Amino acid sequence: MMKKIVITLSVILTCVFYQTAKAQYCIAGSTVGIYTDIVPDTALYVNTSYSIDINQDGTNDILITSYFHGTLGGSGKRIENSRIYATSLNNLVGFCFWKTFCNGTNLLMPFNMSDIVSNNTYISAGYMSYLSQNALESCSNVEWIDNTDHYIGVRYATNIDTAYGWIGVQLTQYGNVHRITVKDFALERNPIVGLHELSANSLRVTAYPNPAQTQVHIKTDEAEIMQIKIVSIAGSELINTTQHIIDVSHLPNGIYFAQIKTDKGIGARKIVVQR
Repeated sequence: MMKKIVITLSVILTCVFYQTAKAQYCIAGSTVGIYTDIVPDTALYVNTSYSIDINQDGTNDILITSYFHGTLGGSGKRIENSRIYATSLNNLVGFCFWKTFCNGTNLLMPFNMSDIVSNNTYISAGYMSYLSQNALESCSNVEWIDNTDHYIGVRYATNIDTAYGWIGVQLTQYGNVHRITVKDFALERNPIVGLHELSANSLRVTAYPNPAQTQVHIKTDEAEIMQIKIVSIAGSELINTTQHIIDVSHLPNGIYFAQIKTDKGIGARKIVVQR
């Protein structure tokens, strides 16, 4: 039995997006996974924003903003001329941190095509460009601004799972203003979500028999079950049903997750198929 499980995991490791026992990683620019191409590419001008639903679940997770602050009094000294930054709208999402410079400004890591996005330091908000010329400080971040495509590294972490992704952007500079074009984005897979993250109450959900051979029963006495999805450990959706008794006879031996949507929240239970 253990031999079959090991074989299943080895197949998963051949994909462009990878999962290991301890961590996952993805390749910047790869279109495998939950990929969205922005058509046409969206250029952000002064004081404009763009929202991103990186896992395509209908709720925006990320906001990218470009803004310009103008001058300091009548001195002609510029104050925070131009800044472009990404902010998490979902407390599960973070951006790959690079370094701190210029009076404590947190900069995001500029990934290139085919770079590996993996476990690192992630922050809830950070800058891609920063241009400031005033009496107190003088600094300019130019690493992002070279008229070529770069990628923001994204981590989507729940209490029981972590997935990685990227956002494709290009930055240019026009005088004292930076401009960003948002091109596409991807997430390796939709991470498994624990019960207490999306539900105000701790729902007691039972899955039996577990391990299962041909059928598994999903039950809760505290909420109405509206939908059940069975997904692989790689995040692929295998079953989508409203039935509480689920046929798993066609699934190979291995570990799966049941994602349960109820009128009181969304939860997950691990299921083992073993014959």
